[in-house]
Amino acid sequence: MRLAPPTSVWRRDNLTASGICVARAAYLALARHANKILRGVLIRASGRA
Repeated sequence: MRLAPPTSVWRRDNLTASGICVARAAYLALARHANKILRGVLIRASGRA
């Protein structure tokens, strides 16, 4: 079993971790935005009804 150089392993893991963080942040921002839009639509719909 050959071990890869620690620097490349660390760099790959670091990239993966930062990618996950970015994806999570983007997902949360998107969900919050969609929540606001849905709430506005619901309030408008209930106001009309």
